[in-house]
Amino acid sequence: MADHRKLIVENDGPVTIITINRPDVRNALDNETAAALTAALRAFDAAQDQAVAILTGAGGNFCAGADLKELAAGREYLPWAGDPNGPCHDLLSKPVIAAVAGYACAGGLGVALRCDLRVAEEGSTFAVLSRRWGVPMSDGTTVRLPRLIGAGRALDMLLTARKVSGAEAVAMGLADRLVPNEQA
Repeated sequence: MADHRKLIVENDGPVTIITINRPDVRNALDNETAAALTAALRAFDAAQDQAVAILTGAGGNFCAGADLKELAAGREYLPWAGDPNGPCHDLLSKPVIAAVAGYACAGGLGVALRCDLRVAEEGSTFAVLSRRWGVPMSDGTTVRLPRLIGAGRALDMLLTARKVSGAEAVAMGLADRLVPNEQA
């Protein structure tokens, strides 16, 4: 039976598992899902019985960033890092681990960078693909990425929109661990 919620939050003992559940659009975040993610992260942080969160995506992709169809429809878009209600804004008191499968690109990369650790599957891809269409990054990527991997590597990703494999992501410090596909 299919689950039609855009965001699924489950607890497994002291672990909160947050799953972006829009596999038909590679888990791109529309405004509703972004707001739900913000609320889920805040609820996790406030829950005294929860110690760590795992953020992942359904259907083989982590997150393809903002839902471009929603943006093209002229709906208001709130910057995720700059807006106090954006999912990349808050500093949490407990760790969040990104379990990255498939694509973590554009704003999805920003969401992964918002996490404390990133576990990447061998088939994962990290990229700032939004640059190919001239879409600016409003999720903190331009600040977090160079802090994590250095200015030169960050500029390479930001200016060229080059795709980085899971293995390369680990080698450059973008991801912390590499695991087989379907094991993140």
